[in-house]
Amino acid sequence: MALFQIAGSLRIGNGLGFGPATSTEAGLSESERPPYMESLVKLFPAEGVGLTTLAVGLGADKVWLTIILTILIAAAVFVLRVFATKPVGGGSTDWVAVIIATISYFLYAISVHAFSDFGNPQTLSTVMGVVVGIWTLLVPLFPTKS
Repeated sequence: MALFQIAGSLRIGNGLGFGPATSTEAGLSESERPPYMESLVKLFPAEGVGLTTLAVGLGADKVWLTIILTILIAAAVFVLRVFATKPVGGGSTDWVAVIIATISYFLYAISVHAFSDFGNPQTLSTVMGVVVGIWTLLVPLFPTKS
């Protein structure tokens, strides 16, 4: 029962992407754009963040365990987002938002060294800080269907 209560909870406006809108269940006019902060919050996979720090802690000396746990968490984020971006009255999943959230999760996982340090941990942290900053700035500006 709880699975069906999340339907539409992470849907942004009328969905993300290009092309004509197929439904208006979101309650927004066709020309209204969702606020930047709403898009940012709904596209960041907060449900995976706590679990990822747990995965990194459990696999501290076993990188293979951390990688497996991180991939399982990514799959859970993907599945949850598939259900949470469907409109309440029925319709199709907002696949663009699901993919963006999954990519955001992987960027976060890399930035907390879930896939190893790739050599120099300081360099990885610096590079991922810049990448995540740019990603966070630009992704909520992704066009909505109109």
